[in-house]
Amino acid sequence: MNSYLCALRAMYNIIIRELGYIPRVHPFAHVTIHPERSAKRAVDLKVFEQISALDLKEEPSLQFAADLCTFSFLACGMPFVDLAHLTHANIEGNTLVYNRTKTGSPIRIGLTQGMRCLLDKYASPSSPYLFPVFPPEGPVSYEHYKKLLHKYNVALKKLGARLRLPALFTSYVVRHSWATIAYRKYTPIALISQALGHTSERTTRHYLAQLDQSELSKANLLVIGTVDNLVRLRA
Repeated sequence: MNSYLCALRAMYNIIIRELGYIPRVHPFAHVTIHPERSAKRAVDLKVFEQISALDLKEEPSLQFAADLCTFSFLACGMPFVDLAHLTHANIEGNTLVYNRTKTGSPIRIGLTQGMRCLLDKYASPSSPYLFPVFPPEGPVSYEHYKKLLHKYNVALKKLGARLRLPALFTSYVVRHSWATIAYRKYTPIALISQALGHTSERTTRHYLAQLDQSELSKANLLVIGTVDNLVRLRA
C-alpha cells in the first residue's frame, strides 16, 4: 500500500508543479507514509572504482551506462530521471542545480573535475541536454522514458555481472550505495537527506534549513574522491 500511495503522491506533485497550481488544501498534507523495509542493495566504493576504470570502448552502450552510473554516483546518487533531464541551464558556475522530479526538492551540488570530464565527453551543441538520453528535440513520452530506464538498468545488470557482483546492479543500487557509503563515513543524516532530495520529518527539515552548501560539497568529496580522480585521470 505504501508504494501505491508514494507513486500517487509523486504524480500529484508533478502535475500541480507542471500546471503551476497552488492548491488551497493539499490532499496528502496529513498522510503519513512509513517506508517499507527492503533488503540491503548497496555496494562498496570499490565497485564504482572498478566501473570507472573499465575499458568499454568496443561496447558503446555499456560505456554510456557506465558513465551515467559514475556521474550519478559522483552527483550524490542522482536518480536516472533527474540525470536524463539535465540541461545546460542546470549548471551555474561551479554548481549543478536542479529540482528532484519526484519531490520537487531543490538540490545544489558542487561540480567536481570528474563530473566535468564526463559532461565534456557528452557535450553536444545540437542538444540542450547534458547527456544524450533524450533526443535533442525534447523529452519523450512516459512510456518511452520507462523503456529508456529499462534499457539503462539492463546495461547496469550486465556491468554487475561482468564485475561478478552477488546481487543485481541497478540505478537504485547506485543511489542507495552513495547514501550508505556517506553514512559509513559519518556524514550527518541531515546532509544525506538533503543530497538525496528527500522530504522527511519536521526535525530533519529544521536541520536542513541550517546547513551550509559547502558542507554538502565536502561530504560528497569524501564519498566520491577516488572515483572522481580516476575519471579525471582517464579523460
